[in-house]
Amino acid sequence: TNYSQGVTISKSELISWVMSGDVKREKVRTLYENENENEEVGVEHSFVTFSDGSKQAVLGFFTFKDGKIYTVETGATDISD
Repeated sequence: TNYSQGVTISKSELISWVMSGDVKREKVRTLYENENENEEVGVEHSFVTFSDGSKQAVLGFFTFKDGKIYTVETGATDISD
């Protein structure tokens, strides 16, 4: 769900959008990873530039299951030059 615009998209729509070239991720950093038998989580920070020139700082929280991303929650802040 894009809470700022009240829009919900499907997994396939999200994958198509990310693969379209509209999104350019830079300075991707893993801030935290925890791997144990009960919980696997990770926190990532990146800067994203879109094809229209707009930019955002993005923070993502990931849970992993069986070595694959299981859930993702993100938050983004618009960045002006």
